[in-house]
Amino acid sequence: PCIKAISPGEGWTTGGATVIVIGDNFFDGLQVVFGNVLVWSELITPHAIRVQTPPRHIPGVVEVTLSYKSKQFCKGAPGRFVYTALNEPTIDYGFQRLQKVIPRHPGDPERLPKEVLLKRAADLAEALYGVPGSNQELLLKRAADVAEALYSTPRAPGPLGPLAPSHPHPAVVGINAFSSPLAIAVGDAPPGPEP
Repeated sequence: PCIKAISPGEGWTTGGATVIVIGDNFFDGLQVVFGNVLVWSELITPHAIRVQTPPRHIPGVVEVTLSYKSKQFCKGAPGRFVYTALNEPTIDYGFQRLQKVIPRHPGDPERLPKEVLLKRAADLAEALYGVPGSNQELLLKRAADVAEALYSTPRAPGPLGPLAPSHPHPAVVGINAFSSPLAIAVGDAPPGPEP
């Protein structure tokens, strides 16, 4: 058996992420080893095994190998998995930025836990990009209100049209983790009462 790829190839030091190990000649009973930690594995096909990443106390790269009855495979060509800590400086900076722009709810503590920040950021992104027509306009208006409150961005009166390249964007909030930018563009919204 051999490993060809691991997807995703990175995750948090807290562990628990579902990862697919892709390769050849996999069979029942074959186990996956992250560094020196043996993990429970589920054979999907002779070319795919599903595992949960184990926690790791420090960030960094670990070799991923295979084991069967104490015999190790792939030592010469292991897979690699990159562990990232939630408190690394660039990640921490991203959380500080999210702390400032994520909508607050009544009763929230001064500093929201990182899990709550991530959930609310994901909810906001899904709401902005995954909702059909009329609800999207309302959500964009609310997002524009949040951006205006945070950045004192004046909004010119005008209809909220589709966000086309020719449409001005008074506020753009960027979230960058692992060099995968997620930009939330907030457009003009007509003045009026909240529904």
